[in-house]
Amino acid sequence: MKRLKNLQKKWLHWMGLPMLSLKKMIFMSSIKKQIQNLSEDEKFTNIYYQASNTPLSVFIDAVCDKQIDSLIIDSSKIVDVSMLPEALASLCYEFSDLCDSGTSHIWKESSKSVLRSKAYIRGMGIAIFLIQTNIKEDIEKAIEKIKVFGVEAKFPETEQEKIDLIYKIEGKIKDKKVRLMKEQSDYEKVENANPKSELPTRKYFTEIMIELRSFMGYNVREQDTTLMEFSIMLNKYNNHKKAQNG
Repeated sequence: MKRLKNLQKKWLHWMGLPMLSLKKMIFMSSIKKQIQNLSEDEKFTNIYYQASNTPLSVFIDAVCDKQIDSLIIDSSKIVDVSMLPEALASLCYEFSDLCDSGTSHIWKESSKSVLRSKAYIRGMGIAIFLIQTNIKEDIEKAIEKIKVFGVEAKFPETEQEKIDLIYKIEGKIKDKKVRLMKEQSDYEKVENANPKSELPTRKYFTEIMIELRSFMGYNVREQDTTLMEFSIMLNKYNNHKKAQNG
């Protein structure tokens, strides 16, 4: 049990999370049980994950300021936060598909690979945390989660099996981090190959919005515009510029 406790401390530290008191652990357990009763579709009902209903302002907060919790629609309701990386990745993929590749190079395959790896690392880290709660339902949830990531595992019956499973997942995460370093390097090469390209910063979106307001002839507001609407306007604007340039 002590070894599991030490592992928990290490992973909570790596994930930037504090150690929880017994009272908080019990409270979190009750929340997790409510989450586990949700179907896969229901887990996304309180999370922005589609361009058609995600406000552009929310997308910008999540991407530019790393505020991934901005994807939560109603913070007063139950939400499975482990689904947030997947939701952000889904939005980025959809944005990439909606936009012309020439104007949204930041969402090319290199960017997608980085997002997938980060979601993998985060998801597997959450699985370790769930195993360390020693709650049967949480461990079963962790097993389901790692299987989604392609890792075969059975329910650990003993403390040693739990430790072995955690080390197995830890090894997978280390391997993925090595791969992520290469993917990030490839992504930087794509960016460096086009020095005139814009990075996904608030400045980038602000400048685009100013141009779109002039082009559309009305005040385009980030809060009132969905990511899909923004993509459509951006495509129209870029096609207009191409036509003007011949």
